[in-house]
Amino acid sequence: MKTSIKITLIIVLVFSTIVVKAQDPHFSQYYASPLLLNPALTAMHDGEFRVAANQKSQWKSISTPYTTSAVTFDLPVGRLGLGFLAINQHAGEVSYNNLNLLGSASYIVSFGKYGYGGLSFGLQAGIIHRSLNLNDAIFDDQFDGVGGVDPSGPSNDAVQMGSKTLPDANAGFLVFDGNPFARANVFAGGAIYHLIETDESFTNSSGFNLPKRIVAHAGVRLKVNKGLEITPMALFMTQRKAQEIALGLTTQFNLNAPGTSFLLGGNYRIDDASIIHAGLIIKDLAIGLSYDFNTSTLTPATNSRGGLEVSLTYTRKRTIDNPKFICPRL
Repeated sequence: MKTSIKITLIIVLVFSTIVVKAQDPHFSQYYASPLLLNPALTAMHDGEFRVAANQKSQWKSISTPYTTSAVTFDLPVGRLGLGFLAINQHAGEVSYNNLNLLGSASYIVSFGKYGYGGLSFGLQAGIIHRSLNLNDAIFDDQFDGVGGVDPSGPSNDAVQMGSKTLPDANAGFLVFDGNPFARANVFAGGAIYHLIETDESFTNSSGFNLPKRIVAHAGVRLKVNKGLEITPMALFMTQRKAQEIALGLTTQFNLNAPGTSFLLGGNYRIDDASIIHAGLIIKDLAIGLSYDFNTSTLTPATNSRGGLEVSLTYTRKRTIDNPKFICPRL
């Protein structure tokens, strides 16, 4: 990469991580990281326990890749759901790192004539630890005005610290039709993230509080026949001035081999990316793969290339079947 371009990107990345009101890390396969999508999805599965891992790398074509990784664990204990999640984002030339560690819990209430309806409430609490390497940062007052730059020169920039730890808390709800005999199962939920708006800046000045993230999601699982299920779904997220609207469809083909399914589908994040995804379920293990094609204003720089994402989910099945509704996931 040319030096001038690299320097410009460093400035942009430093500015975005220190000053700009940033957006939380997220996945294209959001349904494969349920505890990140909504605390109320904690332990929403029919297994003894569930372990999930997600990895995404994006924007490799224009700078140091942005990588987002997550690991979650959850299990049902009666009407309670208990879990834990760790999310880490590493970004840019200044090694910006964002680590989120959270405990997660949910409680489910059944309703309806046969108790197939469900209403789940979820809470999460933990910390966010953010850091960056100031030795790799270049600020505007280190330019000499004639095209040169001295990274070791003094700077009057307001950055006073290279790391910061914040408390964090989230809450959400989910309502769903869990009738195992119905051809259509509707589900919808919402969540609020960062209920504690503490100062997130790397300076000693105030005024850059961690903004709340509001999430709404919904869908319906349609059982066409024994071998085919179709799930249209929608996601809306907003965080200060950042907004995401995603519309998608997942098709699940249940194969002749017991416990084996193939998934194929796509999502479109409006003014951001077109996404294709595929998955394979073999008994307790689900594998998902997706790719983003950039459609945002970054398209000229990225040549429409976005990010590759992989998900792995292991759900230890119960020895006795419990035919309740499961929210769609890879």
